[in-house]
Amino acid sequence: VYISCKGDKNDKIIWSDANKMKFDELIKALLEKPYLHLRKDDLPLIMVVDASSIAVGGYIYQQQDSERLILGHFCCILGKCLKARSPTYLELKAISVGVETFKDLVCGKTLYVHSDHRPLKSLLNSKSITQPKHMELLCTIKQYVTEIIYIPGSQNCIADYISRCTSANEGGSDKILKEINFVTLECRLSPELTEMIKNDQINLETYCGDKI
Repeated sequence: VYISCKGDKNDKIIWSDANKMKFDELIKALLEKPYLHLRKDDLPLIMVVDASSIAVGGYIYQQQDSERLILGHFCCILGKCLKARSPTYLELKAISVGVETFKDLVCGKTLYVHSDHRPLKSLLNSKSITQPKHMELLCTIKQYVTEIIYIPGSQNCIADYISRCTSANEGGSDKILKEINFVTLECRLSPELTEMIKNDQINLETYCGDKI
């Protein structure tokens, strides 16, 4: 569409059969619900986590060549007491919730955790932890996690979105987490942009009907 519209605004756009086919394929890809995968025993597991002032969340996947195989997602809304705790505690809480959620998948397997909170990288094997609450979470985490790896926040958009995508934050649309198995996000989504995407999908379904 972009290439066809380049040039003078008064030029006539030639809409060929090839363009129509590509456009229909694009609409179909937007409307399809991606699916989750079963664990492959020959691949390591990677859990990506994030925490916000609302909830902790993330997802677990395996990397097969250039394809990311999503196994599942998790999200846990924080109570009033937990919301006031430090970022390090909340990030550890995200990992703890994740390994407890998927303990049947990760038990006895190689599990790498990706987080955009840099201090976590050294906490796993640290012998100088003085915070009892941190130690409590680490006791659970150490049973499953092989290594915690730092990633920039710009590479952690999906987990960041999941940790904010709750009924408390989205005006009752908690079904989003059940509907979305994998979404590739180039930037952090605002609630307004999320609502626009949902409306666009509804409009596409109404417009296309049985054409796809």
